[in-house]
Amino acid sequence: MLHNDPFSKMGFKVNVILLTIAPAFISAGMYIILKKLVLVFGKQYSRLSPNAYAYIFISSDVVSIILQGVGGSISAVATEKAFLDQGVNIMIAGLVSQVFTLFVFAALCVNFGLRCYKDREHMPSANLKLAGSKRFKLFLASTSVAFLCIFVRCCYRVAELCDGWGSEIMRKEGEFIILDSE
Repeated sequence: MLHNDPFSKMGFKVNVILLTIAPAFISAGMYIILKKLVLVFGKQYSRLSPNAYAYIFISSDVVSIILQGVGGSISAVATEKAFLDQGVNIMIAGLVSQVFTLFVFAALCVNFGLRCYKDREHMPSANLKLAGSKRFKLFLASTSVAFLCIFVRCCYRVAELCDGWGSEIMRKEGEFIILDSE
């Protein structure tokens, strides 16, 4: 592959675009998990209705994906720096909206968990048994780790693109491999 081959550059950008939008699909599963937890442990502990989690957060991720895709597409075909920068800025807007969505989701998860914990003496014994089981704790821990990886990765992508394609952060291979492959 030649270094001046425009298709190799475009291929790199397409790969980066796909890596950028992938977390939204994993996040959607997490939104459904919270919906199911609200249904199991009690709607009274949640700030939103169970169905609202899927509608609100998946819709937000769709907007984020669209922004990232449009920005990435513009960047991939750009022949002028101004056009490239415009695409990058649109991608950053999509990534920032994704980070904001994830932050709000995390806040709602923590709030739900705390409200359940504070009212545990009023919960049915079946719910307490589930909450105390090793399998459930492992499930919550692994889901939390996955969420944190996605959140860190999205924050990294914002920082990485703030200086445009080929930024200093993007050229640090170690950090790129660790933070972009989470």
